[in-house]
Amino acid sequence: MILRCTSKILKEMRITKSQISDQPESIAFEEWYVNLFYLNRHKCLMFTNAGALFSFVVVDVSRKDIQNLQELFRKELSRALFYEEFSAGQIQEIMKRAEKITIAKTISRSVLASMNQMTFEYEFTSEKYQHLGDKGTIAANRKLNRMLRGAIGKSRHDYGIPVERFKEMIAEYKLEKFHVKN
Repeated sequence: MILRCTSKILKEMRITKSQISDQPESIAFEEWYVNLFYLNRHKCLMFTNAGALFSFVVVDVSRKDIQNLQELFRKELSRALFYEEFSAGQIQEIMKRAEKITIAKTISRSVLASMNQMTFEYEFTSEKYQHLGDKGTIAANRKLNRMLRGAIGKSRHDYGIPVERFKEMIAEYKLEKFHVKN
């Protein structure tokens, strides 16, 4: 998988853009964008799948967490998939793909623009659920993945519900994988 990090993330990791090799666009299923934002003076990370805009927010992260980004991503992706009610087989398949992670620069302005919009929406949604603590974060993430959306600047035919689109991508990926083997 590829984690495409914004400049804010790279700065926290103490990595310069010149230290990262260019990664061409990948299979949408395997390409994730990461952005840093602040919510009530706490650092938060938003991870967004480039193809489906399936996202999850990790609240109250430290610089040490960000410097260990690959491990944080694996842990929180597994958690997000569990709470989004993916099957054990689907989670296992996705987590196999997440064993090898490459850090790269962002390349899609439309995904970044969509993430900015989702960050704005998340701030308001999380307020509604903040009294629930950790369960509130889960509820806000679930709400984020059930809003109709598409990458800003793309055709209106590319719109869908992120969690449903991500499940469709997984099903398509398995079919492609099956056909390649035969």
